[in-house]
Amino acid sequence: MAKMVKLKRIVLLWNVSISTLALHCFADQENNGINEDFNRLVDWIRAGGGRVDERLGIGFHMHNGENIRGGVALEDIEEGSELLFCPWELVMGTTGGTYVVPDDHCAILEEYAQEVRVGDASFWFPYLAMDDSLSTRIPTVWSSIAISEAQGLPPFDRIDTEFPSLTDWFSKTCAGGKPFEEMEDPVRQSLLAAVTRAAGMRFLPLLDLLNHHNGLLNTISHADEKGNTLRASRKIATGEEIYHSYRGGKGTSSELFRRYGFIEEWPQQYSWIDQDTGKEELRFLLAADDVAMIYPPDSLTSQIGSNNNNGDVIALLSNLRTGDGVQLHNKDLSMERLTQFVNTAARILTSAPTSVEEDKIILAGFIAETEKLNNGERDNLLLDKMLAVKYRIHLKKSLRVALRETESVISDRQDTKNTAEL
Repeated sequence: MAKMVKLKRIVLLWNVSISTLALHCFADQENNGINEDFNRLVDWIRAGGGRVDERLGIGFHMHNGENIRGGVALEDIEEGSELLFCPWELVMGTTGGTYVVPDDHCAILEEYAQEVRVGDASFWFPYLAMDDSLSTRIPTVWSSIAISEAQGLPPFDRIDTEFPSLTDWFSKTCAGGKPFEEMEDPVRQSLLAAVTRAAGMRFLPLLDLLNHHNGLLNTISHADEKGNTLRASRKIATGEEIYHSYRGGKGTSSELFRRYGFIEEWPQQYSWIDQDTGKEELRFLLAADDVAMIYPPDSLTSQIGSNNNNGDVIALLSNLRTGDGVQLHNKDLSMERLTQFVNTAARILTSAPTSVEEDKIILAGFIAETEKLNNGERDNLLLDKMLAVKYRIHLKKSLRVALRETESVISDRQDTKNTAEL
């Protein structure tokens, strides 16, 4: 019996080893292709007067269960090191070698589309070769059917009647009313790239390959009349992912999701606005390990994603990771604000058409539908609906966490009051 168990273990280890080897081979092939494109991009930047630190590389990293391309430190990088300098001449969307962007955004997008059309004959080809935005399914391109799956939760609680989505604006303003899905690939790619990669219609080479994480942010970006510079805001260890910030200040995780199509890791920030009065009903911040800060102060949120690398910001991120000071803040809130939060959060959750548990069943049904598709077949509407349901599950669960924390603070305060009265 012992020999049989040992034999099974050997066979299991052999199977695991073969599977692991196959996965590594596939990953190596994918990495080799990415590295070739990345090296060509680096050479192009340097040839155009830019600078790229030899220790800045490209790789794949796990985020929310998915393997995502992003920057990586090939060796230890000291705080303050210049990682990238890109002159404005290499930034599509700018004019005359300056940071100035023309007012005609349609013309910028048409220029981008034209450069995509000419392929490797384009001056911008080393940059465009790493643009995978055409394959993304961000909420910006969702149909009304997919948007309805978000159940009116932020940011889908505020719909512009003239331009319900950015694709509607693009269709009416730049494409003569032609539906976005009927446009040729280079044209659609230009808008998707502008949404997911550009900063104020400026397409910044290599910088836009870095992923977002405000909690583990380790770079500072600075623009001047010559170009854009990226520096390490702290020491970055070998193998550590190099991050950039896509969101700062009072910007919410909901708006980040609308633009980029992913749910950011900690810290997350959510807000509800009364559609009649325009006043904020509630706001909360989720730190690491689902620690909820109710009505976080502006003095704190204004520093999230900041280019300021002083000790206060470093301490802030450390506190958000450990939860230190969060509960103390919550306990100092007035009973009026705590009650307002509880009432608003409870109303949002109870007015939703489905519960989290029901949403999970719906999501499982969508997943089952995708498994019925033939190899290579893709149902964009189904994928959009799945992402919308995943988002509403996450948002409802986050709201539950914040609600429980607020109710706990109220309960503790009531217990303290009762004890004092004895």
